[in-house]
Amino acid sequence: MTPDGLFQFGHSKDHRPDLPQVKIKLTTLDPLGLPIVTQIVPGNNSDDPLYVPAIRQAQACLPTRGLTHIGDTLREMGALDTRAYIHHSRDYYLMPLGLVQMSAEAIDERLALVWRKKQPLTSIYSPRDPEGHREKLAVGFEWRETLQATVADTPMIWSERRLLVHSLRYAAAQEKSLRARLAEAQHAVLALNQRGRGRRSYPEMAPLQAAAEALLEQHAVTELLQVTYHAQTARLRPAPR
Repeated sequence: MTPDGLFQFGHSKDHRPDLPQVKIKLTTLDPLGLPIVTQIVPGNNSDDPLYVPAIRQAQACLPTRGLTHIGDTLREMGALDTRAYIHHSRDYYLMPLGLVQMSAEAIDERLALVWRKKQPLTSIYSPRDPEGHREKLAVGFEWRETLQATVADTPMIWSERRLLVHSLRYAAAQEKSLRARLAEAQHAVLALNQRGRGRRSYPEMAPLQAAAEALLEQHAVTELLQVTYHAQTARLRPAPR
């Protein structure tokens, strides 16, 4: 590894910043899976600026306009500048948006319309099987969001189609995981009261509360599981002389 080489230290999704990395950006033509762009850059490069050069190179290989660029990352390809460039070049994009592009508060505002029965939902089904049955996969709705950005010193305003989808299978898996975390957290908190060899005792309330709160945070159920504390004080009689 050299200072100007490809292998460099950078952000590691595997939490291994001690390992040098290299980044490979690959663009393929669907449904063939045919690679049309391959870019190799040092591992300390940020992902955001890599998309527009790759898209430009793909557009040079496929000069027709109206292409759909599909990404699977929540943040990098969803950067506003990337979406603005794709729209400016008369292409389309499809990608999930993370909380950076659409905050939890903005999602809650949209969902509030559903709870107030002001936003109808569309059901999504699987294809029919040989017996004619189909499975309900999800429910959701869509709306238009107006965006503004500048591309090549040109101000742009365009309308983005957004979908908010509730996957039934994913929701069931998330609920199962949540219930398991709640049960584990409850068991761990109750174990704080147990005494025995190798167990820590809490003669004062403050350390016990701190230990319980740490367990709730560890299991990510701080706002879901309420812990009630009761202190009992006993006065010991003096031993007879």
